[in-house]
Amino acid sequence: MNPTAGALHNGAQYHVKEEADFVIVGAGAAGATMARWLTAAGRSVVVVEEGPPAKPATGDGLNALRDLYRDAGTTTVRGPDPLILLQGRTVGGSSFVSGSVHASLPEATWQAWAARDPVWKERLPWHKLEAARERIEQELAVQKTPRALLGDDADALARAMPGSAKATWRGAPGCVGNGRCFQGCPKSGKASVNVTLLPFAMQKGARVYSRCAILGIDFKGKRAVGVHGRFDNGFRFKARANVAVILAAGAVETPGLLLKSGVANVGHNWTCHPTVVVSGLWNKPLGEVGATQGVDVQPGQGMGVDIETLRLPLAWRRLTVPGYGPLLAERLEQLSQVVTWQVRLRPEATGRVRLSKVTGKVFVEFALTPADRRAMGTGIALAAEGLLRAGALAVWPQVAGWPEEISSLKQVHELANRQIQPGALPMTASQLFGGVATDARGQVVGYERLVVADASMLPGAPGVPPLSLIHAAATVLAEYWTDAKA
Repeated sequence: MNPTAGALHNGAQYHVKEEADFVIVGAGAAGATMARWLTAAGRSVVVVEEGPPAKPATGDGLNALRDLYRDAGTTTVRGPDPLILLQGRTVGGSSFVSGSVHASLPEATWQAWAARDPVWKERLPWHKLEAARERIEQELAVQKTPRALLGDDADALARAMPGSAKATWRGAPGCVGNGRCFQGCPKSGKASVNVTLLPFAMQKGARVYSRCAILGIDFKGKRAVGVHGRFDNGFRFKARANVAVILAAGAVETPGLLLKSGVANVGHNWTCHPTVVVSGLWNKPLGEVGATQGVDVQPGQGMGVDIETLRLPLAWRRLTVPGYGPLLAERLEQLSQVVTWQVRLRPEATGRVRLSKVTGKVFVEFALTPADRRAMGTGIALAAEGLLRAGALAVWPQVAGWPEEISSLKQVHELANRQIQPGALPMTASQLFGGVATDARGQVVGYERLVVADASMLPGAPGVPPLSLIHAAATVLAEYWTDAKA
């Protein structure tokens, strides 16, 4: 049956059969962008999301991991480095649980990708990508983080590193600086797609289904003709795509779904932005106001790392405090003075998305190179130096083999070039890329009408927050498909 057009259906109480010009898997930034432009062109669209409708976490925010992230935020890669993959699993996807930071893709990176990928220049020409970025950033009210929302720690970072520190640009026109971006903004201050692009698409007739896991892609020969899945209460879902199936489930789930559907030669060249949190004891309690990611530092010199302020709720800050026994208890009593910054790496390493032959589950293999570990160590040392110069009383680098606490610049300089062993860096990554090769119109190589619109199609890690790039790339791809015939 086909329920009322232009609605969000939270689960189902019956088996659902749908039909539309386009069936989009994933209701995050890429999927919502495609839905927005395709419906604006008069095309019929069905969007399917595995997670529930977006709802901000309450209380201390720890329930966000359970409710808004895949596997409650416990997904790890297989490899020597402890790397947790944080993937939004809700209507709005990672746009609902990110800091909504926007940054332009450096043209040098675009040129490098064009040199590596023969069809990259044709698929996403620079002038089209830039025009699409400017268009979507205007629609999402992207603006420079105002000084009033930086917070004490971010303002101090800007002063400690005046040559390279800049306020972030964010799609958060209603931000009040409560530092709860990763838990879903309780004030709806971000322009996440669940409150912007998806409502627009639904006004134009898009039908959005949540709590529905897509289990496979349906093919007629090499042409994708639909998808099938199951709601979390057991009812079946099946949708026919008269024009194309669009995959926008993220750089793990998109190649994973392709593998589950029998598509070979995908999952290669996967990568991410690993991040390490560097925390410390500030010289006074932090103020209540502070944007989650207010200031970004790019050291330059081809280091491949940048540093970002990271305002977290008290419960999440607690997870960054090292020690045990009386010492840990003493530090936790000063939790209001705990400051957190993060170091983000653009790695040279690549991994692979695979499908387990035993369990049928998707997993990722990934390991940093020695050069990546050196770059991360340099970045951590720079963050520690910045914290101390900005006023921190002590810094906790959280690197196995390093001192638990650093309190002098001399210690920082001694550690800057110390070799970091595999497994010594406790990392997370919420920005994931690569895994699927596509043609000039975004179709999976070797298949027809099977389009990849998310970061799975990127040739590598961009080195900057990817939100603008994902929106822009999906915008360009949508233009290719608005006039496509059934």
